[in-house]
Amino acid sequence: MSVAVRVIPCLDVSHGRVVKGVNFENLRDAGDPVELASRCDKEGADELTLLDVSASTEARGTMLDVVRRTADEVFIPLTVGGGVRSADDVDQLLRAGADKVSINTAAIKRPELLRELSQRFGSQCVVLSVDARRVPDGGTPQPSGFEVTTHGGTRSAGIDAIEWARRGEELGVGEILLNSMDSDGVKQGFDSELISAVRQVVHIPVIASGGAGEASHFPPAIDSGANAVLAASIFHFGDVSISEVKSALAAAGHEVRHTGPADYPLDPSIAARLKRNDRGLVPAVVQDVHSGEVLMQAWMDDHALAYTLATRRGIYWSRSRSEYWVKGMTSGHVQNVREVRVDCDGDTILLKVDQTGAACHTGTHTCFDSDLVLTDSSSTPGAEFADDENSSNKNLAGESVSTAEKPEDNAEVSASARSSTPVGVPDLGAGRTTTTRERFRELAAHHRVVPVARKILADGETPLSAYNALAQDKPGTFLFESAEPGRSWSRWSFIGTGARSALTVRDREAAWLGTTPEGVQTGGNPFGALKSVLKELHTDPIEGMPPMTSGMVGYCGHDAIRFIEDIPDTCDNDLKIPEMMQFLVADMVALDHHEGTMWLIANAFNFNGSDDNVDEAYDDAVRRLDSLTERLKAAREPMVNSFTTPEPVVRRQRTADEHMRRIELCKEHIRAGDAFQIVLSQRFEIDTDVRARDVYRMLKYSNPSPYMYLMNIPSDDFSSVEFTIVGSSPESLIAVDNNVVTTHPIAGSRPRGATRKADLQLERELAADSKENSEHLMLVDLGRNDLGKVCIPGTVEVDDFRHIERYSHIMHLVSMVTGQLAPGMTAVDAFMAAFPAGTLSGAPKTSALTIIDQLEDTRRGIYGGTVGYFDFSGNTDQAIAIRTGVLKDGTMYVQAGGGIVADSDPVAEDEETRNKAAAVLRATAAAETIVDVDGSL
Repeated sequence: MSVAVRVIPCLDVSHGRVVKGVNFENLRDAGDPVELASRCDKEGADELTLLDVSASTEARGTMLDVVRRTADEVFIPLTVGGGVRSADDVDQLLRAGADKVSINTAAIKRPELLRELSQRFGSQCVVLSVDARRVPDGGTPQPSGFEVTTHGGTRSAGIDAIEWARRGEELGVGEILLNSMDSDGVKQGFDSELISAVRQVVHIPVIASGGAGEASHFPPAIDSGANAVLAASIFHFGDVSISEVKSALAAAGHEVRHTGPADYPLDPSIAARLKRNDRGLVPAVVQDVHSGEVLMQAWMDDHALAYTLATRRGIYWSRSRSEYWVKGMTSGHVQNVREVRVDCDGDTILLKVDQTGAACHTGTHTCFDSDLVLTDSSSTPGAEFADDENSSNKNLAGESVSTAEKPEDNAEVSASARSSTPVGVPDLGAGRTTTTRERFRELAAHHRVVPVARKILADGETPLSAYNALAQDKPGTFLFESAEPGRSWSRWSFIGTGARSALTVRDREAAWLGTTPEGVQTGGNPFGALKSVLKELHTDPIEGMPPMTSGMVGYCGHDAIRFIEDIPDTCDNDLKIPEMMQFLVADMVALDHHEGTMWLIANAFNFNGSDDNVDEAYDDAVRRLDSLTERLKAAREPMVNSFTTPEPVVRRQRTADEHMRRIELCKEHIRAGDAFQIVLSQRFEIDTDVRARDVYRMLKYSNPSPYMYLMNIPSDDFSSVEFTIVGSSPESLIAVDNNVVTTHPIAGSRPRGATRKADLQLERELAADSKENSEHLMLVDLGRNDLGKVCIPGTVEVDDFRHIERYSHIMHLVSMVTGQLAPGMTAVDAFMAAFPAGTLSGAPKTSALTIIDQLEDTRRGIYGGTVGYFDFSGNTDQAIAIRTGVLKDGTMYVQAGGGIVADSDPVAEDEETRNKAAAVLRATAAAETIVDVDGSL
């Protein structure tokens, strides 16, 4: 894909007000910066720049209060400049809410400052502002004819502007903000000659500034080599709108990020086919692309359809609210559009979607009860077209779904629609080996991992019963499940039934257990080894197969951060847990809860990269499928039990007084400016002879969460289970799906209310709590910064800000931050940029982690790390390892922490850690009481 051009309004601020003049002289008032920032955000700005124009001339620092108030109001990337002289200034601005900081005069005085800032904060946070003009008569000649100026263009720096831009890139800056002082304020167009000259010597993004007077001035700046365009007064005073600028850029052939459906024109050839009602709307039927099930109905206008076609995300028109809405605005779930059709009369649109999570507010997958017979269509969106004798709603989905002409036929047709095969996917039936020998040979010629699959009808199986039959708690096996908020179980569950090898860490070096694929890294940094195996075994997804068929599945412990950052390592590794363990999954099972089917998958690995023994590899995979099938048919341990819920007998790692003393030490560090949040944790233990899978059962019963996992970590020779991880985490660190990177910051919580009224009251309290909201905003900004390290500039967005998600015992403030993975970056790079979670470390991360190492006696192990997978198609989904226990040598270890800030109450913080650990500890105690229903053990 091409990179979208960014349109960036600039707010020139002096003494707390937005001002504008020419070369920062004869300034006139343009309004309040926060109000203008909010307006720019709503109008579709891609980023925002805040420049304190009088800070340098008055020899003072940037006004932090303006930065804070602006950052609190807008949720697009914010660049701040003016009066920045040191690393401490940059640190203060980033803490106040800036995403990037622009440097000008201070860098000219000491160029090495740019290198120091880039190394400390990351290149993505450092912008070199080059205020350039043509050398005036009598000035010092420069090779390019352009010179650098300072103090708002009032002083010559005696430096060649083009060479200075090149030098900035060499010193590590992430962007060049190129301000033409010749063109500034005169509104005659950008300085194309200057832009072109800089583009020829730098390879980083260039932001063109100075000279814009109308929308037509912007495309030539991009044609000259700019990646983004910046303007000030024409936006403030309403001369030109951001939408008009984007329309002009799009008309000139430049890709832009549209702000909403109204900016998307519908192709005239498609528009001519639509039959609209008197409000310009057409009914849309939304169907699951895999099962054919109808999920919901809605309305679309021309712009909504154009937006959907362009973005592959369904957007609809609300007749009651008279506004556009996107699926997921209230439920937090997403529908990715795979196919769009218009029926032959143009009076209905069909969207086939790949849905993540529930479609309905009841928490179910579909908004329709599957057992009802439709007898009257008068209440459906298509009702006004239903009586039209020329209407062809009866053919919405080609041959796969149709609507009967007679009411008495509807039940039969509805059943046919539910069982139909999606277009483009062959009817594989049930019980067959879906990968033929011929297809296997085809795939083996270009892939080192080929899944051989068998799909069977298994609507009587549960994930746990299948796990007991197939995994049997063996080394290298796992179970992954997911319950969305509201206890709606997700479509897929995954069971790992056998691993061929595992990547781990020994003596701070990557090490392989079992068979090592040839060509992969076998030592050094484990993240380098992980990248290596994912690259060597890369496999494109196979149409019609489950979303995961193999990959590297396992954990990255908290202490793996030392392979990314230079963090002290003084804590005792008393549990002897490796920093990382990733299984190379050979055999696995995927349960499709929507279809009631099960996919048995045996992966054939080409470990040595040769073309030999292809048929033998296929035969071996089929034999393994046969073995899995036989194990499913064998007699099993009954899973009909009763239990009680006693209070667990728990040992604490340290006393409450000792933990509170360490909380006070955290607060001292915060008051000293070493950090502004530190997540301090402590460990709890319970002796038990319980099986980990029974703890998992109790967790699933009492605390269903989006990430549920049971993982048996093998010994070095795979002969036994070294320890087992069991968890129920509500929070994702990072996910990458088809190059879209997503993180879900969670901060702020309340317990669930005993009644609906009490629940709503607690929700209102949470939404109004300034401390909780401040902490949440900090983590959202941290997530944006993390994604900014690996995503295409301008693509990082907050898609779903600060909504409430409810779980069985707790509700949280949750946001969603997304971005487009940059070329050359991988899922592992995205993981490393975000790891560890800010909710488990603090901010700034490096400082907080250093303090944690000083105050915690033992290594965290799994806690604060992640559990998840990296597949061979470039995707990943990583849960943060909280609400998680480690069962090792007859003891369940559970760790929990809380974010300490300047005004934290030590008593409340200590209680919070005990409450967070309680879910796994209570599940362990309950698992010890499990008996058969007749009372026998």
